[in-house]
Amino acid sequence: MDGGTEALQAAIAGFVHAGDTVLDVGAGPSSCYRSIIVAKARELILLDAHAPYLELAFRGLGKSPRLTATTAGKCIVRKELIDARTMAMERWEQRKIDVALAIDFIEHLEKTEALALIPKLLVVAGRGVALFVPEGDHPQNRDHFGLGGDYWQTHRSSWRAGELEELGFVVERWPNFHEGMRSPGALWGRWLR
Repeated sequence: MDGGTEALQAAIAGFVHAGDTVLDVGAGPSSCYRSIIVAKARELILLDAHAPYLELAFRGLGKSPRLTATTAGKCIVRKELIDARTMAMERWEQRKIDVALAIDFIEHLEKTEALALIPKLLVVAGRGVALFVPEGDHPQNRDHFGLGGDYWQTHRSSWRAGELEELGFVVERWPNFHEGMRSPGALWGRWLR
């Protein structure tokens, strides 16, 4: 495992508390951090708009993709096929969501869509929101997982630390997270009540 992945895992481990209900928005197929959440959280809700990604995320926890909810240890894991850009936040406001995560997600949205979604997540999450995004221009337009998700993998916006700070996030710059890439930096942003 590379140092960048370990840094992300450590950041998530510090952000998610024991007994939390976690909303993972744009969950995607990658699961380098989900076992950490499952070990600590009471409930994990995976949201994604592309069914193959959602099912791979669920399978990554050792669960049948045919299920919509299951348990992993003491953690209840749910999945919902939903496009975060259009989901009704009122539904989530009624739930007891402790933290919302958008890990490698908002760069896949148009900037205006992301700027509309982030305040909604701040309302829904009782304790905080964490974002992880490539820093600056990080072009991508194909599905490296081979699951027919080129549309969903396309990067439509780029982000700088100052933009997230203006939204109230405390931001850490990780300048070499994506080593070997033209733009290797990443940003970890936390917003806490």
